Amino acid sequence: MMNMVGRVVGVLCVACLAWSRATAAAPAMITDIQYWLAPDHIQTIIFFDRPVQPTSHTRQNPERFVLEIADCQDLFGDRAIDVNDVALRRIRVQRLQNGTMQIVFDLTRKIEATVQALPSFQEQPDRVIVNLFDEVAQEQVEQERVERQQETQALKNQQYHIVVLDPGHGGHDPSASNPNGLKE
Repeated sequence: MMNMVGRVVGVLCVACLAWSRATAAAPAMITDIQYWLAPDHIQTIIFFDRPVQPTSHTRQNPERFVLEIADCQDLFGDRAIDVNDVALRRIRVQRLQNGTMQIVFDLTRKIEATVQALPSFQEQPDRVIVNLFDEVAQEQVEQERVERQQETQALKNQQYHIVVLDPGHGGHDPSASNPNGLKE
């Protein structure tokens, strides 16, 4: 009887070891890509089923920003997402022969980029956030900010009262609530 129990335990151990190796060897998976256009930058969030360590670089002629994730694949396969913004034409997702996933941002002009890998938190999965800052648009936004500030100062000098309404962030970041639970 002990011999039979020993064999069953041995078979179970070998099966568990094989399963854990297969699971550990499976590539990370891109589960979704979302982007938002702002007046001075573009934010792209790439969602994964586990933590990843991205690397990035730029290329020229034409201008591109490239994010690379080793041993990764996309749930939807190779694809292109048309953005058609002033600074960003499209986002291309392609898997190289060595298993590295490339996410290529096809640009219309030079940009500054930041990349941040965030671990899963509460209900949010692991994700990588790419912010593409358009220097030309940032200068325009700064000029508009200065003009608004000058207009505000002129109104203050005339003793006008200024009321500011803050609608909250929306999306995954809800607005604030008062003590009675009423949202902004």
